[in-house]
Amino acid sequence: MQYRADAHRVIRTESHVAQRHWNCYWIYREDSPGAWFRMNGEEFVTHAGDLVIADAGLTFETMPSAFYSHALWLIPKPLLDPHLPALHRPLLTTLSGHTGAPALAASYLASLTERWDELPDSVMGPVADTLCRLIGIACGAIIGGQPDALRAGRLTAAKRYIDRHLSDPAMSPASAAAALGLSVRSLHALFEPAGCSTSWAPRHCPRRSAARSFRPG
Repeated sequence: MQYRADAHRVIRTESHVAQRHWNCYWIYREDSPGAWFRMNGEEFVTHAGDLVIADAGLTFETMPSAFYSHALWLIPKPLLDPHLPALHRPLLTTLSGHTGAPALAASYLASLTERWDELPDSVMGPVADTLCRLIGIACGAIIGGQPDALRAGRLTAAKRYIDRHLSDPAMSPASAAAALGLSVRSLHALFEPAGCSTSWAPRHCPRRSAARSFRPG
């Protein structure tokens, strides 16, 4: 769901929660300048790009600093629970979507949303599983057991970055790698399994783009 509205206070009480049982988690992405929340008795402020991962059964109160603009996804608990760290309370985590594992999860989530209509049903299961694994890592799960999810997240982030800067004549493998926090060698290695070891265009790899070919050195 994409939500946009003028500023007003929103309150979700226990009586609202009792009207419907949601066996899922909310993934909330802040697209406005920010908002104040009181959720499950905890107060926090979000900023543009932040993710809030929370049990959909929690009560909350919120007020934006300027206006509402956010995206909201519902993830069934059976999909995400196996990948979360051990919790002794309802899930409520605020993540910056700008760096580290939270940035990989945010980038993967954005890419999934942008290409939702293009994805066949046959791949939705693995895609959802990768997303849940990345969210689990961002929430503090052990990283070591998730190399495939991390690689998928980094590859998606790399494709999104290069897609957005492909027309920039100053973009190079070195500048792209630096922006992504990778070495040029690691950036190159991300694309090798797709057959793009010498020349690739992220949107169409392994096919070549007529617009421009990007060659890692």
